[in-house]
Amino acid sequence: MTSKSCLVLLALLALSLLVLPGQGYLGQWYPVKDLNDPHVQLVAKSAVEKYNAGLNKTAQYNSLDYLKTVKGKYKNVELDDGKDFLLNIVAKKNGDGSVGNYQALIYDDPFFNFTTLLQFKRLDN
Repeated sequence: MTSKSCLVLLALLALSLLVLPGQGYLGQWYPVKDLNDPHVQLVAKSAVEKYNAGLNKTAQYNSLDYLKTVKGKYKNVELDDGKDFLLNIVAKKNGDGSVGNYQALIYDDPFFNFTTLLQFKRLDN
């Protein structure tokens, strides 16, 4: 085998490792097909809970109640089940009852039963 053939085979092998069977490419965003999927709901509610947990006592009136998820996408970030979810969430503020749209970026690894909130922001004023 020539060195050029070996390099081509090695490149194809490396590329095949980046494709997860039935899940697509690592790092590429895909739409969440079922926003009512129980796992997606769990991730979205977890994002709101983690946001609330990060508020200090004087800002508790800004805590939120999860209402629904209206849009979402995900990307595979690990070779196992680790995913980043970018979810648009509707939530109600406990202090004044106003309803707002929020966006949460959450890392989720169901294999280790672990989620972490990477970003949470309000989309409207």
